[in-house]
Amino acid sequence: MHCLRESIGEVLRHGFGHHIQRLMVTGNFAMMAGADPRAVSDWYLGMYVDAVDWVTLPNTLGMSQHADGGVVGTKPYAASGRYIEKMGDYCAGCRFEPGTRVGESACPFTTFYWDFLIRHEARFASNRRMALPLKHVSAMTDAETRGIAQWAEVVRGRLGMRSPRRGPGGRVRGRECGVRRAGGATPEASRKRDAEKTQHTLNRDTR
Repeated sequence: MHCLRESIGEVLRHGFGHHIQRLMVTGNFAMMAGADPRAVSDWYLGMYVDAVDWVTLPNTLGMSQHADGGVVGTKPYAASGRYIEKMGDYCAGCRFEPGTRVGESACPFTTFYWDFLIRHEARFASNRRMALPLKHVSAMTDAETRGIAQWAEVVRGRLGMRSPRRGPGGRVRGRECGVRRAGGATPEASRKRDAEKTQHTLNRDTR
């Protein structure tokens, strides 16, 4: 994905990224894909030169990953590939189609967006700010939701992520699983490792 390659590439090169890239590109993708929110927060803390714990924790766990029960934000910052296409120029250089949900040409942002809404339909049913997107979900057939759910699992598999257990129509049952933490590393070890990687990259690029 061109948007992720460019956004993450800037962090690797400079240890910095625009707040919209953090929230609506990397953060949005991680949340919808089902990544471990704490692992995402640790990555942000270790990779950005301006990151400090008391800012990163609420901004990442709360605003970006919506993992605080809705304390910081009343709705998740979830958006499909159409949003990325509308708000920037990343899609012009990408092989994925922002308007396609399923298949090899489907934008993973779009696949994960609809999969995210399907999995959390019951959770957000009483949230008036989620009424419009959930209306589109309720209009889908079981075959459509199953197709999206199945393709989302294919994409997760390619990313090395666990897939949530699902009920009829692709709806999730039980706790949603996120990214496996490689080697069982602690958050502190992950922060140190990511910071060292960032510093190594910055040192290399300034030679």
